[in-house]
Amino acid sequence: AVVCAAVWPVSGSALVDAIDPMIGAVTYPESGLRGDETIHGFGKTFPGAATPFGMVQLSPDTITGGDNGPGYSYTHRTIEGFSFFHMSGIGWYGEFGNFQVMPGGVRESRFSHEEEKAEAGYYRVRLPDAGAVVELTAAERAGMIRMTYERGGVGSFRIDLARRIGELTRAKPHGRQTFRRTGSCAFEGEIVCDHRDGGWGRGAGRVNYTLHFRAEFSRPFTACGVWDKDRVLEDACDYTGTNTGFYAEFAPSAEPLLLKAGLSYVDVAGARANLAHDIPDWNFDAVRAAARAAWADALDRVAVEGGTPRERTIFATALYHAFIDPRAIADVDGRYAGSDGKIYQTDAFTMRTVFSGWDVFRSAFPLYTLVHP
Repeated sequence: AVVCAAVWPVSGSALVDAIDPMIGAVTYPESGLRGDETIHGFGKTFPGAATPFGMVQLSPDTITGGDNGPGYSYTHRTIEGFSFFHMSGIGWYGEFGNFQVMPGGVRESRFSHEEEKAEAGYYRVRLPDAGAVVELTAAERAGMIRMTYERGGVGSFRIDLARRIGELTRAKPHGRQTFRRTGSCAFEGEIVCDHRDGGWGRGAGRVNYTLHFRAEFSRPFTACGVWDKDRVLEDACDYTGTNTGFYAEFAPSAEPLLLKAGLSYVDVAGARANLAHDIPDWNFDAVRAAARAAWADALDRVAVEGGTPRERTIFATALYHAFIDPRAIADVDGRYAGSDGKIYQTDAFTMRTVFSGWDVFRSAFPLYTLVHP
């Protein structure tokens, strides 16, 4: 056990309530920070939903490109979408930011921190320009978005399949995206990411990977299509391009619109299986509760006594950030993609990736050995 001396015992469930995912969510120490912006700190963390050591990190994006590794900074004033993969606490530009979702048919929307909430496994924000309140939650290999449209209206909904946080240019000639409509509510495909288009270290890290996805809406779309660069192809149901996105239209409804997606580094069959296993139905609140319970269990491995509420928040959040990586890379059936491009199978343990090489042997690895072997 790790003990912080003093006054009252704190259980793991109380520690999970002390987590503040906004701590560290500034990508660059910009001048002119105002008010509570200064307390969040320059940490390049993301505020969105994840599970302990999970594959999916579903979080808002305020910026694409540049040295903005997690894609979100508390100092920014607009949100451009919500993507399913993020890195935490990293420099050297960024990776992931794939499968970016945005409601309302707008390219970006203003937002206010007064209408934003982040806690372990859950994120919420109101987007006035999109006319919607967006909520995010995550399971280990899948994520779920709940969109409540204001005034009962539902407009366009878009998913950028080509976007990456650390991309070099908006036009990416080397990657590839495939989209296939598989029903009135569902679609599948793959995203091939090539380091020549950017990513980790603006491509210098030579990271190449392929993401496969299975996504479903809670009700049928009335119209859909794809775009590739500046071309829009209405009613396209099967398409492969290099700068591709998908859009859909829905009939107005007072009921929230939900999207859930399963992801895999192996194949579409893996994405289907991951989604069916992690989020089999449409109960957003149940997925949120399960994510919170997973974090409560992870933090329950450490007993804490005493300290001030502020110190408890710092401690709980630091432990939370330490338990985001290394993240799962294997599907629910144990298959995973090796760096050589081959598919492997493991039954003995969960394969993980994103191990930092920067002095973690001095602190993080000993911590894992003690509390999360």
